[in-house]
Amino acid sequence: MAWFARLGIVGMCYGAFSGTITLLKAYRPNPVWTLITANALYALFCLGLLFNKASELSALGVAHLLAEVLFVGGLALMEARSAKGLNTLTFHR
Repeated sequence: MAWFARLGIVGMCYGAFSGTITLLKAYRPNPVWTLITANALYALFCLGLLFNKASELSALGVAHLLAEVLFVGGLALMEARSAKGLNTLTFHR
């Protein structure tokens, strides 16, 4: 279960990083693309956990990891599509 605790720590770090990006009035390309990359890698990590630890997980655990893969992977895809033209400083209200 130590890996599950690490997963929680990763989630808290992700939340802190993504929260700082959303609080900024001006979006810079590097942090946004870092977030997109982090989302994609996290989805792949959860997929890897799903395949490697499925025999140790309950049905709820498998469902949770599958939901993480679909949600965070979909989020990365939508963010990448939205940020496709983001190559300069962009101001939002």
